Amino acid sequence: MKRTPLLVVLACVLLLTACGESEPAAEAVSDSPESEQVTESTGGPRPEQPDPVVGAPETPPPAPPAAEGPTTDHRTPSAPNPIRQPPPPGFWWGEAPPANPLVESIVLGQLQDEYGQSQNLVLNVASGGQAALLQNNVFAVVSGSTKFSVTGGAPIEGWRFGADSALTGDQAPIIIVKAGSYSVEMAAANPSAYTAPSLLTEDVAGTSARLTALIAEVVSKAEATGTDGTQYQDLAGKLQDPAWNGVVIFNASATVPAEVLGQSTEELADTQVAAHSIGFDRSSLTGTGAGDPFFALVDYTGVAGSESGTRFMRAQFVNSALTYFVMGTADSSAETAG
Repeated sequence: MKRTPLLVVLACVLLLTACGESEPAAEAVSDSPESEQVTESTGGPRPEQPDPVVGAPETPPPAPPAAEGPTTDHRTPSAPNPIRQPPPPGFWWGEAPPANPLVESIVLGQLQDEYGQSQNLVLNVASGGQAALLQNNVFAVVSGSTKFSVTGGAPIEGWRFGADSALTGDQAPIIIVKAGSYSVEMAAANPSAYTAPSLLTEDVAGTSARLTALIAEVVSKAEATGTDGTQYQDLAGKLQDPAWNGVVIFNASATVPAEVLGQSTEELADTQVAAHSIGFDRSSLTGTGAGDPFFALVDYTGVAGSESGTRFMRAQFVNSALTYFVMGTADSSAETAG
């Protein structure tokens, strides 16, 4: 009997052992869920994958998609929509805010206050009004809240003068700016002589009538005898003199100090009262008018039945100085000449 060599037998045993170990590995692969997912997703058998290298780092999972954020707009932003802006008081949504037409300013005069600081009385007018007022030959009659406003003030000896353009009717201010060889009295009655009335004068005919009446009243009082006549004579002379040039504001306003020439005016202190007229002697409106003489006339009458005990108060400033003051109360009256 022929014997099989021992080496052949050992080789067969090793071969059978190797085949037995490979079958469970294959079954494990085929039974894994991952294998089934790949087969279902691709529609075919899972492709062969190389054996993983022992000790190699695991492949990180793919990063999630970036969250979508606001897109930056690099275009130039457009102008704000006026409809979306809060409307000013008195206007409805959707209406454009009113433009301020008073865009040009002229200094009517300059004074120093009690602290030595220069203060300007400023007239604000519409575009084009400044050039009209700076002409060499001008007779401007400025009136109406839509045509002008006055800012700043004229402080002198504790008083402070100005003008309130918001007043209407017979109390509304009228500003005269004159540079020429004719009298204010003559030019006031001739509206065709007014400078740039479309820019500076509201209701030209009505303003001319009011101004003419105011001037006639000044002239009439100046011709009267007694102290009242003397008080109006300086202003009447300016209005009738063709050579006089400067600024006059009728229906101005005044703030009274607590004491005037040693007399207590505390009852009216810091109260705004009507001033008949104020002004500056000026040859031209160019510059600030620093040093140009200031004049003013206060002819205040207390309101009947009011709690105030002041029955009347009169004051006059000539050449930037208080020259006359008188005040009457329910009990007494006092008169002082500067």
